[in-house]
Amino acid sequence: MESREPDLVAEEIEEDYLICRHVKDRENIDHYKLQPVKHDAEALMKLFGPESDYEEEANQTTNFKFFQDEILKQRITADEIWDAIQHLFVIDISLRR
Repeated sequence: MESREPDLVAEEIEEDYLICRHVKDRENIDHYKLQPVKHDAEALMKLFGPESDYEEEANQTTNFKFFQDEILKQRITADEIWDAIQHLFVIDISLRR
């Protein structure tokens, strides 16, 4: 992917949306801001490492690869993705009886 400032964009996305800098242990799921709904935590953590470690049968991997393929097909730049991400609203609703 192309970007005007590739290191800056990658660093901002990682720090703002992906990694909790206060949890240094990469083996701890709390190191990652994105949290799986199902029991896919291990598969999610492997997506941050080499592709050879991906759990191919996991929902997290399937979803990641789908979006990766779609982004590459559209020829979207990293700057365009960063722009779109900055306009997202994340809502977390917990329902209790």
